Amino acid sequence: MPIEIKHYPGEAILSVTITNPFEPEHEMPAMFGQFMQLRHTTKGVVALILDLSDTINKPDEFSNMVSALAQAGKNIKASKIAGLEPPIIIIVGSGPMVDLASRAITQEQYGGAGTHLCSSRDEALALAREKLAPPA
Repeated sequence: MPIEIKHYPGEAILSVTITNPFEPEHEMPAMFGQFMQLRHTTKGVVALILDLSDTINKPDEFSNMVSALAQAGKNIKASKIAGLEPPIIIIVGSGPMVDLASRAITQEQYGGAGTHLCSSRDEALALAREKLAPPA
């Protein structure tokens, strides 16, 4: 399955692992549907971990990345219009394509959401928990 979604019970964290073959036009709406369910049932901020480490490391995946970013932007904008706070977006992966995706999603046409970049899922999960922790 190209998209694996995991919700950490009791936490406002949704982790999404995307693998090839990946068809953003079909899979991103379903993923964001699950994200919105979590978003509507959770008070406060939600963290969205996107593990791209096995997906967009190849130059031929550029078109899928752009399509996925367009889908993400549409859904982030819709959640803003609905009055929901944008998620904390943490991208897992490395390489020029992941860097490009991480920077692109901060642009308004792709949702204008802040992102963090981590090299592993464990690092991303720790960062999500840190960002969601109540202030000391």
